[in-house]
Amino acid sequence: MIRILHLTDLHLNNKTLKDWNDFLKEPFFKKLEEIKQEKKIDLVLFTGDMIDQAGKDFGSVQAGLQAFNENIIAPIIEALDLDISRFIICPGNHDINRNADKDFQEEGLKVHLKSIENINSFINSSANDYDGIQRIKEYKKFENDLYHQVSDKLHSKFKFSIKLDIDGKSVGISSINSSWRCYGDNDYKNLLVGEIQLNDNYLFVKNCDVKIALMHHQLDWLAEIESKTIKSHLSSNYDLIFSGHVHETEVEHVKNLNGTSFRIVSPSGLNNIRQKDIDYINGFSIIDYGEKIKCHFLKYNKNQKIFVDNTDASDKGIIEFNLDSLPAVVNTKKISHLLDDEFLEFLNDSGANFTHRGKTLTLNDIYVAPFMEQFNLIEEQERGTSVKSEDILKRIVSKETKHVVILGEENSGKTSFCKQIYKGSIIEDKTISIFIKGRDIQKVTTNDIESLIKKEFRKQFKETFDLSKYDLLIIIDDLNNCRLPQKSIKTFVNNLHQLEIRTVITWDEFFTFSELLESKVTTVEIYEILKFGGRKRLELIRKWVDLMEDEFDNDQSKEFQIKELSKIVNSVIGKNLIPSLPVYILTILQANELNNTTNFEQSTFGHYYDVLIKSALGKIIKANAEIEKYYSYLSEFSFWLFDNKTIEIDEDDFMKFHKFFADKYRVQVSFRESLNILETSNLIQKSLDLYKFKYKYIYFYFIGKYFSDNIENSKVQNIVTDLSNKLYQTETANIYIFLSHHSKSRFIINQIIERAKELFAKELIIGFNTDIKKINESIHETAKKMDFVVDKSSEYHNHDAQNEELNIKESILEQDQKNEQIDSISQVNKAFKTIEILGYIIKNRYASLTGVDKIELVEELYTLGLRSLSFIFNTFLDGEEYIKNEIIDLIKKDPNSALTTREREELAKQFMFNLLYMVSYSIFKRISSSISSKDLEMTFGDVKKKLSESSQSGEKNNAISLIDMAVVFEYSKSFPTKRVDDLAKDFKGNHLAFNILRRLGVNFMRMIPMKEKEQQSASEILNISVNRQRFIVGTSSIKKMK
Repeated sequence: MIRILHLTDLHLNNKTLKDWNDFLKEPFFKKLEEIKQEKKIDLVLFTGDMIDQAGKDFGSVQAGLQAFNENIIAPIIEALDLDISRFIICPGNHDINRNADKDFQEEGLKVHLKSIENINSFINSSANDYDGIQRIKEYKKFENDLYHQVSDKLHSKFKFSIKLDIDGKSVGISSINSSWRCYGDNDYKNLLVGEIQLNDNYLFVKNCDVKIALMHHQLDWLAEIESKTIKSHLSSNYDLIFSGHVHETEVEHVKNLNGTSFRIVSPSGLNNIRQKDIDYINGFSIIDYGEKIKCHFLKYNKNQKIFVDNTDASDKGIIEFNLDSLPAVVNTKKISHLLDDEFLEFLNDSGANFTHRGKTLTLNDIYVAPFMEQFNLIEEQERGTSVKSEDILKRIVSKETKHVVILGEENSGKTSFCKQIYKGSIIEDKTISIFIKGRDIQKVTTNDIESLIKKEFRKQFKETFDLSKYDLLIIIDDLNNCRLPQKSIKTFVNNLHQLEIRTVITWDEFFTFSELLESKVTTVEIYEILKFGGRKRLELIRKWVDLMEDEFDNDQSKEFQIKELSKIVNSVIGKNLIPSLPVYILTILQANELNNTTNFEQSTFGHYYDVLIKSALGKIIKANAEIEKYYSYLSEFSFWLFDNKTIEIDEDDFMKFHKFFADKYRVQVSFRESLNILETSNLIQKSLDLYKFKYKYIYFYFIGKYFSDNIENSKVQNIVTDLSNKLYQTETANIYIFLSHHSKSRFIINQIIERAKELFAKELIIGFNTDIKKINESIHETAKKMDFVVDKSSEYHNHDAQNEELNIKESILEQDQKNEQIDSISQVNKAFKTIEILGYIIKNRYASLTGVDKIELVEELYTLGLRSLSFIFNTFLDGEEYIKNEIIDLIKKDPNSALTTREREELAKQFMFNLLYMVSYSIFKRISSSISSKDLEMTFGDVKKKLSESSQSGEKNNAISLIDMAVVFEYSKSFPTKRVDDLAKDFKGNHLAFNILRRLGVNFMRMIPMKEKEQQSASEILNISVNRQRFIVGTSSIKKMK
């Protein structure tokens, strides 16, 4: 065991020297003698501020330090029978001469030392002239003279370490200079250490049994540019870290992924015996370091004139740790110490401007775990059932999964679920999670991917570790937002899987993602986030009401409030103008709290974002005219960003924009006041000296407004035309949706109809009759066995990705080339986005569009969906043999497979059928969810009749019937038994059509409360098993028969 005396911050001047001699010296040495009798003290550490104000009372730094040596150091080492090598010092801000450097030198150095490279270069200079840092010269001379007889040391302008042998253990001590950048009176968060200084000192003591670091300042005093790196180096490489400066007592066990260290801050030294504040009490510490670590804090009792146990610091003045029993898992309370502050704020952010009773809500305040639906393509029994996302989360966190894909539409909660995974996995031992946004992926080789992982890691963690020693979980959110070509994204996914690390990827559409994986789709678990049914809506409403717990007199009044809010929410959701997703439900709740007059029962989702933005501004601005001014300000700002092809700008550019706005609108508006209002209302966010819209929807809302307000401008019309050609890009599609919300211009409608007609123009609309006969026949037997069951086991085949180390140098800008050059998958994605926009236009303007206009839009939406499906089927069937052989090869490689050739072929057929089934279901759901509204019931009937009569084959178009049924399911309040029964009879022998109808029915039963008798009747029509019925009861709100 090594015993250490820790002293700090004596601030020697005439007054403190007198107090030392008159009051403190005798009791201090008496206490040391008592301690020495128990066990000798091996080492004394003094962590800076030995003198006061650069030795002002003594005439110079050198004279002050010499006085400190004579009055403090020499008597202590004599009393403890130590030599000078056992008394180690480091410089504090009072130990240097802040006035030794000229102002112009300091200003120049401040500008120069803005990068890690320049800092390291400056420190690494072999010159010993102290140019620009004359302030430390006197201290360094004293340090050199003090230890000149010590042989085993490292010493230079920026280095000082000593190696000792203490009772057979090698002990390395590094004195880190954190004071060389002290200048003026603005040290906090401006100080530098320099990675080179730290690394050189560490290399000298690297092989010692015990490694100790001394540094005067706390880590939060360091400049942001290197604080994470310095903290990581210290906590990873040193066993004990001593500091002072803040005049308080603290012991922190720093548990990081590279090991354990202890950071010890001693009370202020002996500089103010009359101090009453317990945080500034005079005292010192004794640290015993061995199998255990024991910190004994002592303080000066002025009345008794003795040193006693400092019970203000801890019980009995002692803190003890058993090194062998320290926890191996990072406590959740310590996440804030592990993660970067800005990234932690992102993890806790709800994703929108939600407030409740004036409080800004965090994600934890409102998060409700959704149900998900599992996609399975290889088993005869369909595992496409509802599962709790909490169970998926547990499996990911406990490392039971390899690769997981989460599908979901915009605002479905994918990002929130990713955040839950991140926070859940970070407390697991030996696990590091890295969060990557899809739009930040620009290169695809394995080297590029590893570089991106390291880059994001540095941004998200306060410390750095050797990632090769830990299990990595890479979470890629909205990979569909990546602007690389689809073939490059495909290579990215293959190379990512090749790295043998666990992954979670979120994406929007099943088909476009399955195309990325091809046959490898069997090696991942695929889930889709479901919209909130009655049960989940009630859970979210209850969570909202729980936030105002103290406002209710009793449980009865609380339950009444929940019931009333449920009525409001269900009434709006029932109109099907908005999807049943948390963001819209929460907006309804927030608007209700604010007594907002918006008629939500007649509003599409654009109005909900308007409520969020207005309520955010309304917290600060009350006058409508002022709110209107900021709407114009933000509209212009959004276009400024769009026009400059960026999402963020620095303050200089922001001021240029502000001047442009003030001149254009001829208004007097303060830049600082405007910025304060926008930041306070959470509309604009500052991050690393750059300003941007805090949430994506705010940008999309205002750029859409700008284009709408200026739609008659030829330049804007050209931009809108260009946008309509690039709807395969998620960002572009979102801009067009918000433009459609703001504008009623026929130009916008014409553009989207033209683009729709161009997509898959050569394809016939699929009929789901004889045109799918081959598919139905190929799966005749196995399709009969499909059922909606809950399968609790999951084993997946492992298959290594091919080594596709492609040096792809495609720039994101290449995606801005001509439309003809985009690949077929992007065309399908563009079709999906076009369907969504057409549906939005129809629902948003159903009351103002003529009947003819509505028929034209609905017909184009239907036929675009069915042309897209025709293209997918034809493409798939053209490659049928190739895909079948790929699946068979994959099954062969499974070491657990003992299937015959015949059985492998049947399994491959099942895979192909399931794939087409899932794709078809996804497209029918996309169409129905985009357009469904009871207000358009007559139009749906007109279009169904028109398309059925114009069928080129003369057959009834079953695909149109499925769309019509899917639409009815979306807005019906009760199960349409007769229509479903009639359709089920029509689909007899048509396995693909019937399975899609059944899945649509199951989805309805999950979303809408049903009486038990009604559910049993529906289950009989759709041939739903008893097991599946039971599961539906667990995920919906079933009305019991009276």
